[in-house]
Order: sequence, then structure tokens, then C-alpha cells
Amino acid sequence: MRPRWLAITGLIVTAALLGLAVAVTWTTVSAEPETLIQFKPLKCSLCGHEYTAEIGNRPARCPKCRKEGVWPASRCDRCGTAVAMDIRRFNQEKREPYCPKCGGRKLADLPAGPPAGAATPE
Repeated sequence: MRPRWLAITGLIVTAALLGLAVAVTWTTVSAEPETLIQFKPLKCSLCGHEYTAEIGNRPARCPKCRKEGVWPASRCDRCGTAVAMDIRRFNQEKREPYCPKCGGRKLADLPAGPPAGAATPE
């Protein structure tokens, strides 16, 4: 039979770990979601407008057509077309991301450059 002090210590440790788990879960679940800001090449999946800017929530509003269709862009390795990574469209089609022009499936990230109209250092 186990000593009484060992059983009590086990109960205290178990209660402390349970309390810690509840506190961590409460803090994580109740925290406000943070907006992730990315400085990337972008493309509107609706009008095709391409530019570089910061993007937080997706899809973002397009400065050209004013509709919410801006997604980070990737480049098709086969034909070089910039592809809007419209995750909602790919999920609706139940497909992996692909190039709408040639059907290529190998897409590469575009390097981020300065936003359109930004002054370049000399």
C-alpha cells in the first residue's frame, strides 16, 4: 500500500497540472486573433491586377476593381504566369493550386519587391 503523503502529493500535482492546462487553454482560446501582415507580390483573382504591397486579411480589396479578390501571387514554372493563390477557389474545386493558363502544378513564390510607386534607393 502507498504511503498517504504520496497519494496526497499525487493529487496536488494532478490538480496543479489540470489548472495549468485550463489556464493555457482559456488564454489561447480567448485571445484576439492577430492579423498577419505580409509584404508580397499580389494578384487579384477577379480582374488580374498585379502589384506588391502588405496584405493582412485575405482576400484583400483590389485597388483596381475594388472587389475582395487579392491573394498572394505565385509564378507558374511552366509558362511564367502569375497565379493568385485563391485558396477559396481551390477548395471549392477540390484541387491543389494550379496555373489557370496552362494547368501547371509547379508554382514558385515570387520574390517580394518594393510596393508599386515606392521610391527606390540610389
